[in-house]
Amino acid sequence: MTARTCAGCDLCCTTLAVDALAKPCGARCPHLAGDPGHSCGIYAERPDECARYACVWLEGLLPERLKPSRCGFVVNPPKAGSKAPIRLLSLLPDAARPRSWVKELPALSTVSRRLNMPIIIDDPSGVPVAVLAPSGRLFLREEHPELFRADNINVGVPITEFVRNPLTDPLHRVRR
Repeated sequence: MTARTCAGCDLCCTTLAVDALAKPCGARCPHLAGDPGHSCGIYAERPDECARYACVWLEGLLPERLKPSRCGFVVNPPKAGSKAPIRLLSLLPDAARPRSWVKELPALSTVSRRLNMPIIIDDPSGVPVAVLAPSGRLFLREEHPELFRADNINVGVPITEFVRNPLTDPLHRVRR
């Protein structure tokens, strides 16, 4: 398999928050210029959080067709150094295609199940709107508001994480 590259894609430069640049989630980076994938105007001096970042597609964990520039969303790996009781992925859509993830639920469910990690699905501003459990069950904010209460905050994401029990495979709530 050929190594994947960012060539033709810079969606993470819009969807992700970058603390070092005071850039909020969903805002286009002010340093973007030129062709996507080769467009960082401060590439040589970019912040460490940008230099270290690699999306789940770039790591080879999503199908080729789910390159962010094509599918309209970025799937982020678990946060490094997180104190969460479980690892989770997060999905941030492009503001121009906020529901692009819906048609890709079967592929996302396969990844969630294979990695045994829920996927937190945010709106373009970074507010969680759904949780896709490894069981394939989708929990939408409007149908399960109790999962998105502020007192469920864990690693900065106001939801309750769900995982498969490796012994019995039911969906169960992770206790803190």
